[in-house]
Amino acid sequence: MEDLLTCCNHIKDCCSLINESYQEINKQQREENGDFPFTMVRHFQLLPEFDIQKTRFDAMEAVDPLVSKIETKIEQMISSLERERATLQQTFELYKLRGSNNSGGGGGDVADDAATAGTRSSTRHSNVIMTSSTPEELERLRSLRLTKESLLKQIEDSNARYR
Repeated sequence: MEDLLTCCNHIKDCCSLINESYQEINKQQREENGDFPFTMVRHFQLLPEFDIQKTRFDAMEAVDPLVSKIETKIEQMISSLERERATLQQTFELYKLRGSNNSGGGGGDVADDAATAGTRSSTRHSNVIMTSSTPEELERLRSLRLTKESLLKQIEDSNARYR
């Protein structure tokens, strides 16, 4: 990188020198021939391939670690966001199950005993977020909910027969 800056400074110095020379020659030409100005054309010497490759390699050495660091941070952020999305999805599923339990679970009929009623009233008013639930646990909750609903239905049927 330092070589590149040095090279640029040398090119600027050369351009300044050429510009001064041009003005000097142009001034002399006007004095000798009248108003016949030169047109300035810049010529640059090509750099050796080794210098170009070395500068390119130095730039890559400086940039590659930064790019790798940014790439690592982005991958970490993506995995964090994916975990957060999964957690939110599981929380949504839990609330969905809780909502179907509260609305369709026979709220307040004969099948509710005192312990169940106490549990329902306490969970109805608290905001519990379970973030450690796995898809298997959610599936188990669904199957338990279905089992509960079928058992409640059986209790209702048996209570209806004894009346």
